[in-house]
Amino acid sequence: MTITSIQEYDKRKVLIQLDGHLIFPLYKSEAAKLHLLEGEDISAEVYSEITGKILPKRARLRAIHLLQKRSYTRESLRRKLADGKYPEDIITEALDYVESYGYIDDERYAAEYIRCYCESRSKRRIMQDLFVKGISKDVAESAWIHHEALNEPVDEVAQIKKLLRKKQFDAASADRKETAKVINYLYRKGYSTESIMYCVKCDEYYTNL
Repeated sequence: MTITSIQEYDKRKVLIQLDGHLIFPLYKSEAAKLHLLEGEDISAEVYSEITGKILPKRARLRAIHLLQKRSYTRESLRRKLADGKYPEDIITEALDYVESYGYIDDERYAAEYIRCYCESRSKRRIMQDLFVKGISKDVAESAWIHHEALNEPVDEVAQIKKLLRKKQFDAASADRKETAKVINYLYRKGYSTESIMYCVKCDEYYTNL
């Protein structure tokens, strides 16, 4: 394998590119110690040292460091490690490592996320948030079902009423333009048509607050 490029990554690191495709970061001191030079071949021994020891250890430590600050899904942690330019197989190994110790658990993450936001966000919004974070549909739906089995159902109407009070929306006096604007706002937050129309159109809206 040939080192086709060595580019500065930051003040302390460089990006090494092999044969025009494989890219990985190393500290400048490491690159110098390993005698890596652009345009020259890299020996099997040095390559093994980098991909079998240096990068796996560093990726695992990076993953643990990130998890000490906050919870991550497997996919969101993968993205963070990818931002650090680690090769995909190194990332997968690091994720498997922290997952084997229970440091990442998508089911636990989904359950905790639902618990935190079920009183302020619609189910659709929560599901969308979880999908964006890399939680699979099956895991998200299972977590939601489990949450509802142990808790009161999410009251979308109560959430919408709270938002309307905050916006000082008067369903009785609002004109069509103002009403349409509020409806679109609630749609974007993921609330169902039925719940939105009940709160915006119902004559008993204010007497039931």
